[in-house]
Amino acid sequence: MSTVVMCGSVSVDGFVADENDQPGPLFDWLTSGGVPLDECGVLKVSQTSYDYIRPYWDQIGVTVVGHRVSTRRTARKGSRLAGRPTWSS
Repeated sequence: MSTVVMCGSVSVDGFVADENDQPGPLFDWLTSGGVPLDECGVLKVSQTSYDYIRPYWDQIGVTVVGHRVSTRRTARKGSRLAGRPTWSS
């Protein structure tokens, strides 16, 4: 039997995104390092962040995202996040 874990990130006031509709300073750590976090190579973190995050990501079986994230992700590199299948509504 699988375990379901929910993690949500929502920006209803535009705080998370910057003026170019990209993740803002709150998520700079996801692209400011030298160690690729996933096989796409878009996310690059410090070794410390990788050592902390990657074991959690390795437990993910599927990722459920909203339509907008899915559309943006597919346009870039395919429909996988954290190396796992991605499903959107």
